[in-house]
Amino acid sequence: MSDDTAEVPPALSAESDCSLILERVNEFLDHELDEGSCDAIRAHLDACEDCLDDYDVQQALKQLVNRCCRTTQAPQQLRMTIVTSITRWRAG
Repeated sequence: MSDDTAEVPPALSAESDCSLILERVNEFLDHELDEGSCDAIRAHLDACEDCLDDYDVQQALKQLVNRCCRTTQAPQQLRMTIVTSITRWRAG
C-alpha cells in the first residue's frame, strides 16, 4: 500500500488533467488513496468518457489477473514484461 500523503496532489479536482487521473487509476482501484482524491477521481470519471474507458480497461485487467493468479505466482520474466508494458502504457 502506498503512502497517501506522499504523492496525492493537494488540489486534485474533477478538472485535473486526464494524465494525472490516469496515473492514479491503479491506486484508486486498489483503495490506496484518501477519500478526497477518490471523490475527485470519481467526479472526473463521471465527466470524462475517455478516462472512464481507460478505467474500465484497467479494472477488467485487474479482475482478470486476480481471477487467474489467485494461488500461483507469476514467473519473474512475466512480471517484468507486465511492469514494462504498464510503464510504456503510462508514458504514452
